[in-house]
Amino acid sequence: MADHPDFEVSAKPIAASVEASSLRDQLATIRLALAKSPIRKQLLWACLGIVAVIVATSIGQVLLNRWNEPFYDALARRDMQGFLHQLLVFA
Repeated sequence: MADHPDFEVSAKPIAASVEASSLRDQLATIRLALAKSPIRKQLLWACLGIVAVIVATSIGQVLLNRWNEPFYDALARRDMQGFLHQLLVFA
């Protein structure tokens, strides 16, 4: 590298240019990179899959939270019938 006079080492960090750019510029760069990517469809399918998993996990958590209170209430009341019913609801 020292043998090539055309090669200059820049001491300016790349992160500074990223911090100085706006969100719109960064999104445009991402959109341009995706548009030119040969694996664009695979990346989009992976993103959609990730979003689907996050949504399914969130829905599951909401349903689990709804079930949690009646289950522990049945335990606190020592209500065997309510406890067994909540086990069937969970299953």
